[in-house]
Amino acid sequence: MPFQAVRALQERLWPHPEHMPRVPNRPKDFARWKATWAAVKGMRARGEPYEAMNAWLQKVHGGLACSTRTLADICQAGEAGLLD
Repeated sequence: MPFQAVRALQERLWPHPEHMPRVPNRPKDFARWKATWAAVKGMRARGEPYEAMNAWLQKVHGGLACSTRTLADICQAGEAGLLD
């Protein structure tokens, strides 16, 4: 889904910005979030904790590792369908 389409979807589904899942504004960061979500969504579906997912990312996909808080934001946005 192109970045602009995600913004339009966010505005339509979450009219109140305080309830909207956070996604990055820069296309490069948005692409990294999409790649991270693709890598961890199976682990998230199995209920793996963020710390375990982040340790796996660091080991296998070092460039996708991020803070636990950012990983939580990525999972929230991914589960909302904003990163597919």
